[in-house]
Amino acid sequence: MTDIMITTLQRATLQAAAVRNDLTIFPVRSKPGLNAGSIAKLVKTLIAKGLANEQIAQGKTPVWRTTDDGQRLAVVISDDGLAAIGMLPAGKAGRRSRAAGKNGSVAAKQGVVAAVSGDEPRKPRPGSKLAILVGLLEREPGATLDELTKATGWQNHSTRGVMSGTLRRRFGWVIVSDKVEGRGRVYRLRS
Repeated sequence: MTDIMITTLQRATLQAAAVRNDLTIFPVRSKPGLNAGSIAKLVKTLIAKGLANEQIAQGKTPVWRTTDDGQRLAVVISDDGLAAIGMLPAGKAGRRSRAAGKNGSVAAKQGVVAAVSGDEPRKPRPGSKLAILVGLLEREPGATLDELTKATGWQNHSTRGVMSGTLRRRFGWVIVSDKVEGRGRVYRLRS
């Protein structure tokens, strides 16, 4: 996949789809105030860029559109879409299976996790606040909560939540803390 430029709205839509069990993009939940025409244009653009695919809607999967012959179609995030938002390592596209049937959505979600936990460790998007946070935690001296909140602009509770939620649960990283005289509690990533 070549680097595809995506807008903030497209990124938010893909991120919302990536965390759903069935990986569906429609209905669009990233920006609640969009009208039907804007949503249709957004979804068609994602399909045209290869960031989303249409597939037959099974069971309770939300229907994106119905073809002239009555076929119900859903729109789901593609491997390239996952790679564009950093949820699938570059060069790993195509490893995820889309199992059909009663457990299809769960199997698809498990496929994403398996692909993400492959040879390359997941990293936050460069330049993001999460990347700044990780950079501070990777330093030899670590970082205090005050240093982390000052660098990211987040509040204390948000910073702690990102460390325990996003970094620990999503990325699988271990964060340790120690009390250091003169600095207080210092956090760092365990290597």
